[in-house]
Amino acid sequence: MRQALADGVLLLHRTLSAEAVIAGIRAALRLESCHPDLVAVEARRAIHPGQAPSIVAPEEAVDDRPAPSLNGYDQLLAGAMA
Repeated sequence: MRQALADGVLLLHRTLSAEAVIAGIRAALRLESCHPDLVAVEARRAIHPGQAPSIVAPEEAVDDRPAPSLNGYDQLLAGAMA
């Protein structure tokens, strides 16, 4: 993951200012993440504040939907095997 972050930051620095990239890294670290895509989103948000919604950390996200059912796929596979 470290190599991906380094590569991502180096590529990001080609198009964004150092200040924006550093702001993106700091924001990602506040979310306890070092994913290069998150750094890129946060760096762009630093350039254009107020244009993108805030990212919710995964542990704070609430998903009360029921788990998906795969019963329909089992029926399709059974028909394909016949």
